Order: sequence, then structure tokens, then C-alpha cells
Amino acid sequence: MQSPIYQEILDQCKNHGATLIDFGCCLGQDIRQLVYDGVHLDRLRGYDLESFFIELGYELFCDGEVMKEKKIFTVGDIFDDDFLNGVEPADYVYVGAFIHLFDAPTQREVYRRLTRLAKCAIAGRQVGASIPGEYSRTFDFPSSKSMRHSPETFTQMWNEVTECAWQVESAYLTTAYNMKSTSERLTFIIDSNIDEHDMERPFRDYFTSILNDQKTECAMFANENFQKYNENSYYNPNYLKCTLSLYLPVAPIWSNLVIGNLGRYGYRPAELIERCGCHNSRTTGISESRLEVIKHTVLQSEVTSRIDQVVQILGFNIR
Repeated sequence: MQSPIYQEILDQCKNHGATLIDFGCCLGQDIRQLVYDGVHLDRLRGYDLESFFIELGYELFCDGEVMKEKKIFTVGDIFDDDFLNGVEPADYVYVGAFIHLFDAPTQREVYRRLTRLAKCAIAGRQVGASIPGEYSRTFDFPSSKSMRHSPETFTQMWNEVTECAWQVESAYLTTAYNMKSTSERLTFIIDSNIDEHDMERPFRDYFTSILNDQKTECAMFANENFQKYNENSYYNPNYLKCTLSLYLPVAPIWSNLVIGNLGRYGYRPAELIERCGCHNSRTTGISESRLEVIKHTVLQSEVTSRIDQVVQILGFNIR
């Protein structure tokens, strides 16, 4: 894996329980490098569009039996929503020689989808150019044009697509030499702007476990016997995922108002509500500032007592 944060990824996955997805893994050599350096297989997953490369990797590295048993490598299309919704996000996502396969409009969609798979950081490399632009390809898969970025245009596109929710920490060009020609390579690291402590909150993990359980339960409705129920206009499988990524960091402070000590608000609960182990009545500066944004920017300082009105406003902003 050719990344300036390889040692960080190695340490976090090996010693602190972090996970990694290699998207566009090809033969799977980068995952196997991490395994060779001591990372447990359960921390790693690889996805590629072509099963041919995955099978060739088994043959090349002579480890097909154990890799298949652990289900480390899977065929997957980043534009397949059903597939993507079934992938559990990892702390790190690595994309080597993948993003440059697409033209500029398609790359923007790829960026959005990659952020659905990563919790902390996205790292990788691709063909770049000192003079950025869309270059013609010799074959049409997946498009006839290939957008090659400079560090500046790469950063600008990420900022535009994610509205600065993800920040390009590092992007630089190097020259790659081979026997026939030279090319420019763009190496990059992109970090989530969501505070790391928020990402590791027990509350978030608890909510995620509930979400995953419900996704399993709801899978039964894919059966043809339940098709008549799909006319529910309120059914939106992406709503909880958006809520999880965009608004969950403020949920602990909201829960203080709902199940915390309501004495200072003049309320006395009829019965004592047992709190989960992850809940306390304290808040942090980060959660306070985010709630301030929701109150004044999203809710426009309105005092709304009905939860359905709040959800409607938040839902509109998500869309």
C-alpha cells in the first residue's frame, strides 16, 4: 500500500481495533500486505467489480481457502445502492488506481459514495496531472474520458461535493517512470471533519447496532409476498443512514432534554427512567455548538414542540 499514512493504518488496525476497506482491490495485494505486517483478517475487507481479479489473487498468493472462508474479498459495484447499503462502514477506506477511471461528473458521485463507506479517513492514489482536465481514454470502460486532477482541483472538487464535511489533508503529485513513458501520480489523504470523539461514542455504536438489527429484520419485506406493503410513502431506507451521519452527533445532548434530569425545566417525571450505561447529563462544547447550528441555522430559531415538525424540517435539509 503506497500511502503516507500506512503506518497509522497499520497501528490502528493491528493494535486498536480499527477496520479498513480496500475498494477497487484488484488482486488484493494491499490487504495481504497488512496481513503480512500483523493485521488480523477480521479487520479487513476488499471489494472489486471483477471477480476475475479476486480469483487471480487467490491463485497468485495461494491463500484462496482461508480468504474464502473469512469472506475477505467480495464482488461489488460502487454504483449499486443495494450492495452499498449492505456494506458496514470501516474506519479507513483505501482506493488505489480507482478514482481516475471516471470522468469528472461521475467522480463527484464516486466521492459521495466513498464517504458512505468511511468513518475517519480515505486514502489512495490515482493518475494525476499538473495541467488538470479530462483526458481521452483508449477504451470506453467505464467512460471515454478520464478526469486527471492536480492537487488544487482535487481539493476543490472534494470541498464542493462534501460541503467541506470531508477535508483533503494531503494531496501531491509525483512522477512515475516505466520503460516506455512517464506519468504523474496523485497521492491523497482525506479526513472526516466530524470530531473523532464523536465518531467513537458508545451512543453512536449502540444506535448503529440497532440500525443493523432493523436492516436484517426489514430484509424479509423483499419477499414477493410483502410487495403490497411497499406502497408506504414514508418508507425511506436512506433516512436513518443520513440521520446517523449528519445529526447523530447531537443526539446525546437532545437525549439530556428527553431522559435526563428535567428538574431545571419544571418537570417531574412520573417514574424514574433507567439510563443506559452510555448516557450522562453532561454535554461538551462540540455538541453544544452543533446544537446551536441546528437551533438557529436549520430550525431558524423557531420553538417547535411537535417532534414530527422537527423531523420534517431536518428531513428537508437532508434532501
